Amino acid sequence: GLWLIDYANAITIESDDEFGELDDVSIMGDTLMVTNKDTITLTRDSTDKILNNVSFKTADTSSDVLRFYLMLEVKEPGVHVIGGAASFGAGNFTWDASNFAGFFYDIDDNVETESLSVSNIDGNVIPEGDLVYETSIENVAYEYDNAADGWNQYPVIGFFAQKYVPLKPEKADKLSKLVLDSDDKYTIRTGELLDLGEGYAIEARQVDVDGKKVWLEFTKDGEFVDDEIISVDTGDNTWDVELDDIQDEDDVVVLRVHVNQVFQGAVDSIAQIEGLWLIDYANAITIESDDEFGELDDVSIMGDTL
Repeated sequence: GLWLIDYANAITIESDDEFGELDDVSIMGDTLMVTNKDTITLTRDSTDKILNNVSFKTADTSSDVLRFYLMLEVKEPGVHVIGGAASFGAGNFTWDASNFAGFFYDIDDNVETESLSVSNIDGNVIPEGDLVYETSIENVAYEYDNAADGWNQYPVIGFFAQKYVPLKPEKADKLSKLVLDSDDKYTIRTGELLDLGEGYAIEARQVDVDGKKVWLEFTKDGEFVDDEIISVDTGDNTWDVELDDIQDEDDVVVLRVHVNQVFQGAVDSIAQIEGLWLIDYANAITIESDDEFGELDDVSIMGDTL
């Protein structure tokens, strides 16, 4: 048996110490309480630091809704463990995004999809079939929120603590990672390439200011995938790239591009893009009923639920 404290670097907490936004220290024997002297205003769609590495993350919501959670930022390299709520005794217990931060959670839309439950524990043994992981498809809003132009919601699903997009909104067994979901504005000139990440890109082959249209080409690792001429004065200025034979599925929407306007710059003709959404279809996966995931080796696929 060995026990040791780092007494050489011991600290004393004083009543006038300040810890970020917590700057009112009370010391009461075996209890220490630290509160805020000043008001704290939470900013929607933002992160407000409370301590050096602890912050409140606030959702992007309307002014009549406030939703936020506490988060810890770890900058040191290495393996970091995310713990969940503790289960006591032989009773049934379920973890979801509300009590295990490792599971997928979209704070803006208040959407969670995953749960892991244990039941009928005998001593310290979980019986066969009583450790159950379940996840279902839900919908979240695009970052480019423009329902009038078809940018309303898209399907998502958490799968073992990672966010995926189902290739089809009613099938939970064919999934792809999300590469891009952005409402940022991008300008692209004739001949210019816009890097979308993961080897995907779009190029403005031609920008026709007089005709109010742009010819875009979509590529993966430099290879042609699809192209389209988008007119910006017809109201149909979103390009949906649909591909076939993606994990044996056809008509899979893999890219959405909304062209805001075309205009003449000082030298070049320019197209402005506002609204980009892309999945990594080239690395999509199919989950089979005989797949095994650690101790979970009995897979049931029921439409939008796995």
